Order: sequence, then structure tokens, then C-alpha cells
Amino acid sequence: MNVSLEMLLLLLLPLQAEQGKKIVQKLLQTNDNSIKAFEQISIGIKEILTKIGDIGERGKGFAVVASEVRKLAEQSNFAAKQIQDMIAGIEKVTVKITTVHSQ
Repeated sequence: MNVSLEMLLLLLLPLQAEQGKKIVQKLLQTNDNSIKAFEQISIGIKEILTKIGDIGERGKGFAVVASEVRKLAEQSNFAAKQIQDMIAGIEKVTVKITTVHSQ
């Protein structure tokens, strides 16, 4: 599902500015936790790859699978960072909205 920044802003505008700010902060916190989890998964996969590499010839098939899993973990990490950037943009807009509404 591809949600544009504009669509998210349209959904946030009817909310009171403070509610929008709280929602964005919660999303940022959740996204930070996701990124930390992806980083831990990536570390675990690197350890697995190292152990599989030590196995030698018998581990070649597993190494291929583990390499693909590592690529998927990296893609997930990249996607999580993109989401974090999008949420940060929403937070900036929410702060601007809050400022305008409070004046």
C-alpha cells in the first residue's frame, strides 16, 4: 500500500494539531523500535553467515539462502528508514500546523 505524504496530511488536518503531533510521535517511536529490530536481525544474519562459511563445502547451499535472507533484511531496514523519513516530514508539517493554530 503506497500512501503519499499528501494523503497522510489530509488525514491529519482534521485532527487537532496536538493530537496529530502525538500520533506522529508515537509513529516515530514505533518506527525507531522497528529499525532497532531490523538491525538486530541483520547482526544475527551476519553471525549465521559467518558460521555457515566456517562449515565449508556442506554450507554452500545454506550460504546462498542466508545471503538472500540478508538481502531481504537489508531491504526491510531500508524501507523502515524511508518510513522514518516520511514520518519525520509529517512531524515537521504537524509542528507548522500547531504553530499556525496556536497563533
